[in-house]
Amino acid sequence: MNCIICNLNCHKTADKEIFYCIDCKHFSYIPETLNHNSSFNHEALSDSLLKIRKKNAHLIYKKFQNITNLNKKYVEVGAGKGYLISQFLPNAISCTAIDMDDTFERELTEKGIDFVHLLDHEIKDLSMYECFLSSHFLEHIQNPDQFLKLLNRSNVEYLVIEVPTNDGVIFKLSKILNNIGLTASWDRMFQKESNSPHFQYFSNKSMHVLFQNNDYQVVDRLKLPLVEKVPNFKRISATESNLVSFFIAIALPLLDMLNRLLATSDVVVYFAKLHK
Repeated sequence: MNCIICNLNCHKTADKEIFYCIDCKHFSYIPETLNHNSSFNHEALSDSLLKIRKKNAHLIYKKFQNITNLNKKYVEVGAGKGYLISQFLPNAISCTAIDMDDTFERELTEKGIDFVHLLDHEIKDLSMYECFLSSHFLEHIQNPDQFLKLLNRSNVEYLVIEVPTNDGVIFKLSKILNNIGLTASWDRMFQKESNSPHFQYFSNKSMHVLFQNNDYQVVDRLKLPLVEKVPNFKRISATESNLVSFFIAIALPLLDMLNRLLATSDVVVYFAKLHK
């Protein structure tokens, strides 16, 4: 098969459902069957991430503030509780949240954020917006290039996209463990037991290729912590057993600290501008 990002030949990994592109260093998950009976507690997971998501959203806002004027029309796809788009609300012309789940519609609209239920409206045109925001959305779609082409056709000027990357310590350790037959961490990285898995794990090169192929130029990027410095047992226990959660909750902050020491990260935000 060809890479979904650069269209060159991909190779199978030790996991027959995961393919790797040597050229752009991109990992793609192509499941034999999709899991519609998820064992993930997504609501509990979302609640457990409140602190880190809010902190990271503010860091993204501060970075974007140094790139351009904030007085724009914003849209966030996969907005969830709206941690990210809420940061931009005070200075925005308008803010719109688009999501498949309407659980937080009332909460968002009470803040002054317009809500569009994705199940009722297929995304065909985003030309009414000047800036596209997304936090952990792009890895959940099977063809990110197709979505970037939509943004290009819509002439959305700025993109602010937060994605998990395969450049970080946590991903690389999971890959090593998977290669020796310890698959649990690897399967968790791709959220195989979820009904919304990670179909993509981007590299810095694959993100640049994705933007360049769609007339966007990366103007800045921001490395973010994946977890809080203090072990978050609540986060891990939302998807794992209590015993496993205890050890992972201790290990993850240490591994993320190693990321900072090595100047790497498992989560990166890309700021890109349209150049036609």
